[in-house]
Amino acid sequence: MYTCARQLKSRADDNDSTKNALFGFRTPLPLDRSYYTNPSKWETVEADYKVYIASVLQLAGYTAEKAAAAAPVIIRFEKTLAGVDLHKLKKIEAV
Repeated sequence: MYTCARQLKSRADDNDSTKNALFGFRTPLPLDRSYYTNPSKWETVEADYKVYIASVLQLAGYTAEKAAAAAPVIIRFEKTLAGVDLHKLKKIEAV
């Protein structure tokens, strides 16, 4: 299911265990990053994914018209997130 929820957690600061720090985490994208960044992979799922998003939105109470209009906006947002998402190796190196 589509979500852009974020998690906020408070725990001991990595550099000073006598202090607490606030950490924010973004939930993963619904599809693997490569689907958003590789046009040929995207084409294999695009039509079905738009229908899926619209279906979920209708279950959440959107009209069919509003759900169909929102699907491209959601996809554009996800593609933007995929473009700025760090690769797994970079995430490991960043720690």
